[in-house]
Amino acid sequence: FDQISYTWEQYGQQAKAFAKSLIAMKVKPQTAVAIQGSNSSHWLFANIGTILAGGISAGVYPTNNPETSKHAVVNSGAAIVVVEDEKQLAKYVNCYSTPIKCFVVWNKVQDERFQEGIKAPVLSWDEFMQKGENISDEKLRSRMSKQHTDHVCSLIYTSGTTGLPKAAALTHDNLTWTASRAGEKFGLSDRDNGISYLPLSHIAAQQIDCIAAILFGYKIDIAPPTALKGNNLKQHITQARPTCFLAVPRVWEKFKEGIEEKLADAPWHKKMLFDIATRITSWTKSSSSSSLESFVKSVVDCTIGALFNKVIITPVKAALGLDACRIAASGAAPLDPKVAQFFTGLNIHIIDLFGSSECSGPATLGDVDDHPIGSCGKALAGTDLIIAEPDENGEGEIRLSGRHVFHGYWGNESATRESFDDNNYFRTGDIGKLDGSGNLYITGRLKELLKTSGGENIPPVRIEQKIQQELSIVSQAVVIGNNKNYLTCLLTLKTEQDNPEMLAQSVVAELAKLGSHAKTPQEASQDPLVQEYLKKGIERANRQADSQAQQVQKFKVIADEFSVANGLMTATLKLRRAEIVKRYNTLIEEMYSS
Repeated sequence: FDQISYTWEQYGQQAKAFAKSLIAMKVKPQTAVAIQGSNSSHWLFANIGTILAGGISAGVYPTNNPETSKHAVVNSGAAIVVVEDEKQLAKYVNCYSTPIKCFVVWNKVQDERFQEGIKAPVLSWDEFMQKGENISDEKLRSRMSKQHTDHVCSLIYTSGTTGLPKAAALTHDNLTWTASRAGEKFGLSDRDNGISYLPLSHIAAQQIDCIAAILFGYKIDIAPPTALKGNNLKQHITQARPTCFLAVPRVWEKFKEGIEEKLADAPWHKKMLFDIATRITSWTKSSSSSSLESFVKSVVDCTIGALFNKVIITPVKAALGLDACRIAASGAAPLDPKVAQFFTGLNIHIIDLFGSSECSGPATLGDVDDHPIGSCGKALAGTDLIIAEPDENGEGEIRLSGRHVFHGYWGNESATRESFDDNNYFRTGDIGKLDGSGNLYITGRLKELLKTSGGENIPPVRIEQKIQQELSIVSQAVVIGNNKNYLTCLLTLKTEQDNPEMLAQSVVAELAKLGSHAKTPQEASQDPLVQEYLKKGIERANRQADSQAQQVQKFKVIADEFSVANGLMTATLKLRRAEIVKRYNTLIEEMYSS
């Protein structure tokens, strides 16, 4: 963690000092300041300081390549570019963006040669902060007083699965209203604490680590840049012991895999006790169908359940660092119901929310104690969510209206117009349905629909989920079939958290039952026994398909998992489908060659 702690008063002083320096540098209101780097106190100071000065904070993902980084700076018209270090600064070599007044580096530059090719002055953090020493408090208050709730204060660049990112322009009201509604629903207070590890350029992190934290006064521990690598995140969570924790589905899946790996090596009696304990917990926490069943569950929970919780459940939660967690959530992509059910057995009820940058974060939220597994909960209070043009199954595009919906994409009027329907509802591009209680279920995405050569529209997400449910050793599945006459699939296998070149222990154990000696993804991809095992799993998934056109006919196993590092996932861990198809085009064409 950041070894320096800040009180709220010190936080405010640093943000105001940054704002004064912007004024001293003659950065006008409603002008952007780009911020790129790992989560840190400097990121937060620059973000809030920019907003206090009437500016627009434009977060840039630290994993962006130079082209995408420059695009964000040029698109936003940033006057100041704040970066973490030499690595980020180097992305702006030969960046000819005339509004840039200077670059600010918050970590010390070790090699001055990194400044070669930078077309604006490069200042250290301290040098920049000194610029505003002569700006009075009154001058800053005057700048703040001229702001309006409908002024844009933040640009969130959508990570985008194709093309250059678009910037969702969010106002003061968008951010504070949404954070207030979500925080009030969960009773957030200064007694809570969270851990900042998701990129601060992402809407979820900005809302949880910044806006909501300020509104409700809870503590945030900032994890180091390596948090999402290997098993590091769990180590930092065990130190922070957050009461609120949001993760993308892949993080929850990794936690589950880690527990299963340890169980694989445990004695048989411990495995049995764990299984009994989680089954009892899941049963006692499930919705009751009658008053008698509810009474029986409460008795079991207070007696047998309490014992298992103390001896087995609590130690496992403590090992994850989630023993104090009262709000556990998942977002950015649908959570596998099996993963949600697994954690329910550990008395961790994961709230699977639905939202986007364009609606300032969450659009739906579940209840902590009453949340149907597989759903994303109900629409945020005060918003309107509709299913447009539903089919015979009640499925259609999810559209939204409310104070959380953005004003449009910065500098992109055509994309803005396309994003709203004739009634001014935001078109999410996601396909879903509502149950009788108003709970939302995500069933696909319009832009990810595959259209076969036979003219049938295929939702790949639903098929991929069924394959992963049938094959526990599979970490990722990507269905292919656009303009093809049948569907195929690329599969990746679960690997060790700290060594992606080796299969996870649980996978090795499962394959050993088949008689396979595979220890690596490469060995497994070439083993006939593994191929037959995967084939049978896909056949089971095919039997659940809505039509014959939605059945996968062939598959290939890929040795490497898709990741942000290899460019096949976005910063929010969404699949870059077009890039995957391009990268593995030769392998894909082999499946269609005969």
